[in-house]
Amino acid sequence: MRAAGVSIAVLLRPSATASDDATKRNELAELRELGIEFVEGDLARQSCAELAATFRRFDTVISCTGFVVGPGVQLKITQAALDAKVKRYFPWRFGVDYDIIGRGSAQVLFDEQLDVRDLLRAQTGTEWVIVSTGMFTSFFSIRRSASSISRQIRSTRWATMTTR
Repeated sequence: MRAAGVSIAVLLRPSATASDDATKRNELAELRELGIEFVEGDLARQSCAELAATFRRFDTVISCTGFVVGPGVQLKITQAALDAKVKRYFPWRFGVDYDIIGRGSAQVLFDEQLDVRDLLRAQTGTEWVIVSTGMFTSFFSIRRSASSISRQIRSTRWATMTTR
């Protein structure tokens, strides 16, 4: 059950919202029934300023992009959230505590995550939260339908660790 006055929006590429795939359309319909709004956008293609304009109307931005968006995108999303002056921001983490790994690992994107943390630590206007769940959890996830996810959302009490 969602708190009164709380709304949830999900940023999706236009191709996702216009999909002809029946399974995808059913999943989107289930989410719409829960009152979730779809905002069209493209994190990889849009500029930082365009993303900031999109984020500006939200109090909280949670990045759930995963590992495949490519170099520079996580930093761009973070800067856009800061430029939009959102109250709180959850950067995507790939489940890893990058402060422990340090710079110079074999994964270039890991260093970018440290750059994201540096950017967040250098400012005081946006509260930020890091959720480290353990490495490779996205590889072991089981694909679930929107209805099973929505049941979990309704029945879960969320807990996080704030590292601001």
